[in-house]
Amino acid sequence: MKKFNISFVAILTIFIFTSCKENISNPDFPATEDEIYNLAYSNYKYPSNFYHDDSLGGSLYYENTISTTPLNNRSHSSIQLCTNNIDTAKHWSELSSNYSSYYRDLVSQRETEKYFEFKRVYSIHPSDVILSRVHKSSYLDRSMYDFFNPGNVIGVFKKNNFNQNDAKELIEYLWFTENYNNASSKVHRSIIETNNTYYNYYLFEIEITFGDYGMKDSISYIKHTFKININNGEITHEKELIKKIVGKQH
Repeated sequence: MKKFNISFVAILTIFIFTSCKENISNPDFPATEDEIYNLAYSNYKYPSNFYHDDSLGGSLYYENTISTTPLNNRSHSSIQLCTNNIDTAKHWSELSSNYSSYYRDLVSQRETEKYFEFKRVYSIHPSDVILSRVHKSSYLDRSMYDFFNPGNVIGVFKKNNFNQNDAKELIEYLWFTENYNNASSKVHRSIIETNNTYYNYYLFEIEITFGDYGMKDSISYIKHTFKININNGEITHEKELIKKIVGKQH
């Protein structure tokens, strides 16, 4: 029988979720099975201090080597683009809209510390809104990370003199932009540690494999380890399956 995966991210954080039990013997499984089960099927999303944007007003899309290339010239490689020049970013956004299945008009633009953003609307269906974004190279470089062929290094944090709070926000920003539209994703808690070389940020993910009729869901608890090199900003990512829990019966 067929199964399909929906990723739920549950993250290990300093914030203590009210239903947690504190005396957990295994630091790699910082919750009871009941808590993880209930969290997976609840409406809870993430702690109040977790990075998020409540007013997106459209679907996020980060321009890349696929979106900005004509259909007949595309290769099996997708790398997000970055620049500090707003005109270059706008040009990429325009290319992407031209090469899309239909063109969306540019209606507004803005920039933050992290990105350039171009709001684009499909004139025939105005509710079809894309927030076309390009990373600012002064904040984040992902030119070495291919989404189709992922490696251990996922980016380089380019912010000058970044501190622990900056590192925490970066990882949470990356999680949010890649998971914001997954209604089932859950941020459990997070923890960040520092040594002389790295900021180590640990994320614990709940991943549910939904079973077909007559089968039970499978809930995986996965440990993600992000390391940000304090000296050069290199960001690495590893993940490890910690535990499986039986979910609901269909």
